[in-house]
Amino acid sequence: MQGVSCAVLVTTREKQVAQLMGTVVDNSLTNSYHEVAILGKEYIQEIIETRAFSLKKSKLDDLVELVSLIADRCAGSPLAAKAIGSVLRNKTTKEEWEDVLRRSTICDDETGILPILKLSYNDLPIDMKQCFAFCALCPKDYHIDMDKLIQLWMANGFISDRNKVPAETVGKWIVNEMVSRSFFQYEEQRRIGYNSTTFLKVHDLMHDVALSVSKKECVCITDEFITNMELLPSAARHILIETSIEKEVHGYLYGSMREMSRPIQTLMFDRSCDDVVVQHLSRISSLRVLSMPLWCHLPIKLKHQCHLRFLHITNSSIKELPDDITILYNLQTLKLSGCFNLIRLPKRMKHMSALRHLYTDGCTRLECMPPELGQITSLRTITWFVVGSGLSCSSLAELKDLNIGGSLKLKQLENVPAGRRNAEAANLVNKKELRQLTLEWTSGKAEEKQCHEVLESLEAHDGLLALEIYSYQGTSFPSWMGMLKNILELRLSDCSKAEQLPPLCQLAELQLLHLEGLGNLRFLCSRCTSLTFGKLKDLKIVGLDVFEGFCETVDGGAVAFPKLEILHIERCGNLAALPKASVLGEAYCGRDYTVARSAFPELKWLTLEDLCSFERWEAALEIEEGHALFPVVEVVVIRKCPKLTTLLRAPKVKELSIHEENEHISVGGIRCMTSLSTLHLIGVKPDGMERWDHPSSVVDMKLWRCNLFFQVPTTCTATMGLLWAAARSVSYRMQRACLLARESIPKLDFIADAMH
Repeated sequence: MQGVSCAVLVTTREKQVAQLMGTVVDNSLTNSYHEVAILGKEYIQEIIETRAFSLKKSKLDDLVELVSLIADRCAGSPLAAKAIGSVLRNKTTKEEWEDVLRRSTICDDETGILPILKLSYNDLPIDMKQCFAFCALCPKDYHIDMDKLIQLWMANGFISDRNKVPAETVGKWIVNEMVSRSFFQYEEQRRIGYNSTTFLKVHDLMHDVALSVSKKECVCITDEFITNMELLPSAARHILIETSIEKEVHGYLYGSMREMSRPIQTLMFDRSCDDVVVQHLSRISSLRVLSMPLWCHLPIKLKHQCHLRFLHITNSSIKELPDDITILYNLQTLKLSGCFNLIRLPKRMKHMSALRHLYTDGCTRLECMPPELGQITSLRTITWFVVGSGLSCSSLAELKDLNIGGSLKLKQLENVPAGRRNAEAANLVNKKELRQLTLEWTSGKAEEKQCHEVLESLEAHDGLLALEIYSYQGTSFPSWMGMLKNILELRLSDCSKAEQLPPLCQLAELQLLHLEGLGNLRFLCSRCTSLTFGKLKDLKIVGLDVFEGFCETVDGGAVAFPKLEILHIERCGNLAALPKASVLGEAYCGRDYTVARSAFPELKWLTLEDLCSFERWEAALEIEEGHALFPVVEVVVIRKCPKLTTLLRAPKVKELSIHEENEHISVGGIRCMTSLSTLHLIGVKPDGMERWDHPSSVVDMKLWRCNLFFQVPTTCTATMGLLWAAARSVSYRMQRACLLARESIPKLDFIADAMH
């Protein structure tokens, strides 16, 4: 690692590891390390009280008195404090608290905090104990999809429907309860808006508890397990194979399975392995869960799997499923995501009465859905519903009585017969659990009248969070789109005839707006005095050929994006400027400037690409001195904007890239970008920079096809880590300047094609 202030920080609970890593002092390695002290008792008491009294309106004095004694049990561990505080949360009397105190053991060096964590486990209801113990199946630091985990619990019979409450809802309640008790941690991978996948992680100390209470029912087969040729415990019921199993190993593994005293219920392959291995292992007829991703074909006989409830064969290259899959009458979850060669589903799927979740997303060649799919009344998830054209295909009417939730994509909508009733039969407006809806016509096959009638009839409920529409050929959008008061994301793509958008000003919760290929759209909104996108964070506008501006305002109105963080504009040939800026006071901005004139006060990332008419940074012809149009922007990319001659005012920018067909832009303003660390100039003529006086903060600079002369003073480049002056037309004087820079700056890593 080169550069200034580079360091490696290692944390560990093992003293030997700390001594081994050591500390670098004056370029020499020592065996010293910094030992983080345990939390003071007062902080432990605060954690316990916060957890224990979270459900109580007031703190009872006789209970508060016991907190100090309970804190002594935790030995300064915040995890132990959270765990025992969660146990006390549902205890309301002094006797119950004293009972917890008697059952808890003081943490010491030998046992650590496991006794306290085990006490927290013992306080769980029986169904939650089963659910948590099952997590011993995963290795430490394993991230598991929350929805998948709940489906695995269902498949193994740990949870089920309760008093008309679906098992999925029960599972989410259990997850939330376990998170509050510190058994789980949320590890959420999230983009702006709705699209997110919630992952769960078990703390490694809690994982030790799971291993101890699962009593070897859960086994994770790793490389180390195979190397040691360990035998499977006879009590094993749930097996995760996280390594590739060679032919010479599978025999002993299968043999040990046959010797088990209890039937195997869960068999999950984390990666593909030899067919023979799977054929042997899948003969186990007691399986409830079978997970086998990445297969060329289905190497098992499903007739042996009558107890199967969860089948996962994602990203496989199978072309069709065997017809005998329809005899899996107990199957609840069928995951086919990413099976890109899959053409059809079995015709008799209507007999799979227990099926609740059907994942077909990524099955790009799927021609249609099997007939009478609506007879599977338990279905709660269909990720992709492909509308076919034949009589042996399910129509949208099959969705009418299904309580579909989560994400739903309707494909090949050009096959829906014209007329409102055919699309209305899908009954989307009453599917209150639906959160994300995607409507897609096949590009080039849609007709304007049919598109308009179908979209008008596919009205969604107002609780929808994300809406995507592809290849719609109508000139306008239905009024119901303007009434989606909770919508977070809106994506419109290849809607080439659309001339007007729904009233975006009514979508108060909108956080993400992506528009691509709307060739007839001139403005986001028309004929309004002003417009504020109050919560919009991500705006992408691509391929809008006649797009002129953000809002066709009257009376000199302005457009404001007070929360926008990402702005990407590309291939909009008529756009000449960004919207007129508003005046925002210091109290609103909360920044280190007094008054900012900006339509984008929170913008962090700006990309402008292939804008042949773009010439001004805002619609106003004059910009007052001292006003920062982009006060907090950090990354700026400008590519193919030939009429742009000035740089933006962005005092906080860290990365600046100017690429191709911007040879007339003046980059003298770079000297004012005091936070700049990365600078890339490609095909740029930096007017006004005969002397290179860039900010001293630059550590990564690349110059390509920049025919210029500059001097590189050592005082400005002492911290520079990389200068890339790759150029086919570099002048001799520039070459000489670069060579002098390399000789005078020891830390400079210099690359120059012209030097060779």
